[in-house]
Amino acid sequence: MRKNKFLREFSEWSKAIIIAVILVMLLNIYIVQVYKVEGPSMIPTLHNNQYVFLSKLNRTYKYEDIVIIDPRVNRARSFSDSLLDNPVLAGLTGGYWIKRVIGKPHDQLEFNEGKLYRNGTLLNEYYLNETMKNVPNARVVVPEDSLFVMGDNRNHSLDSRSVGPVPLSHVIGIVIRH
Repeated sequence: MRKNKFLREFSEWSKAIIIAVILVMLLNIYIVQVYKVEGPSMIPTLHNNQYVFLSKLNRTYKYEDIVIIDPRVNRARSFSDSLLDNPVLAGLTGGYWIKRVIGKPHDQLEFNEGKLYRNGTLLNEYYLNETMKNVPNARVVVPEDSLFVMGDNRNHSLDSRSVGPVPLSHVIGIVIRH
């Protein structure tokens, strides 16, 4: 009798734990997630080992939004990538980047003498500590369904200058709190 009661209680607890794990995974895949900033590329806005909250609901990006991206832009993302977006498993995919939205589809970006212009207008990048150094003069047109993203610590950031514009399918979400 006691054994049956124990098994029944164990079964109920097991079901509850499995349901809770599934709900947390669904929450992480589709709604909100916590990420840890790794590296100095977003200084002074974000710092190494700082935690941020990420919304996956909003897919309308504004200039200066801070987004988390999958930098492996040379391949299509799959549902299994969404499962691996979990912070515990993110290390298995090579990590994600936290960057600022600089350009949206059809924008013309121009790098000229360390300054950045969008559609002919010099950007007021109040969030930067220093100007870009050693950046060749160049023009970029952001393709349809892509974003151009850059770190705030421009001289110490891998971003769209190195991987190119990021397809919208590779944007994991928008930082909503840091």
